[in-house]
Order: sequence, then C-alpha cells, then structure tokens
Amino acid sequence: MKSAPKVTAVRFTSAAYKGSLMAFLGVLFLLNSLALLVGVMSSLVPVIVQGALLWLIVGNHRKVRLLVQVWCGVLVISGLYGVVSRLLAPEFNGVAMGKDFLVGVFAAYFLVYASRYIEDVKV
Repeated sequence: MKSAPKVTAVRFTSAAYKGSLMAFLGVLFLLNSLALLVGVMSSLVPVIVQGALLWLIVGNHRKVRLLVQVWCGVLVISGLYGVVSRLLAPEFNGVAMGKDFLVGVFAAYFLVYASRYIEDVKV
C-alpha cells in the first residue's frame, strides 16, 4: 500500500509575489529593528517573527504558506484595530492611521493571494 506523498518544500509560482512579500517583510523588519535599537523593547517579538519568516521564505520551507497566512491575518486584524483606535482617539494622527491602514491593505493582499502563488512540492 502506497503512502500519501509528503510535502517537502513549497514553490512560489509568481516571482513578483515572492519579491514583493520579501520586500514588505524586509521593510517591516528594518523598521522594527531600528525601533529595537532605539530602545522600544516591544519590537523584539516582531523582529524575531519577521526574521524567521524571511529565512523560511528564502529556504522554501514546507510551512511557509501557513505561516504567511497566519502572519498576514494578524497584521490585518492589528491594522484594523489601529485604524479604529486612532479614529476614536482624542487627538488625530493621520500619519499613524495611514500607516496602519496601508499595513492592513498590504497584508490583506498577501493573505488573499498566498494560496494562489505558494504551492506545495510533493515527493
């Protein structure tokens, strides 16, 4: 009796998707790293997660699609939360609200297209 094929890696079917995902992750990684260097300790977890995700994408790890979907889901929720909280704040900060909105939009894009552009390589 044959066993089911095992997923050993993933393959990105669109180089543009992979490049834009890595660029987006890289920018967030650099911004969080700079914040960490300045002394914002709450940036430590995002730096670790984004660095690990970049490393797994470069290595085409078999769990990349799931991790990208989870990471993007968290970013969409946090971006929406940031926009709503900034709208309800007593002082309006348009730049911060714009950043939260853009992060949510980009994360939603990567979340929607992750299943289309990341496929399993079975052996």
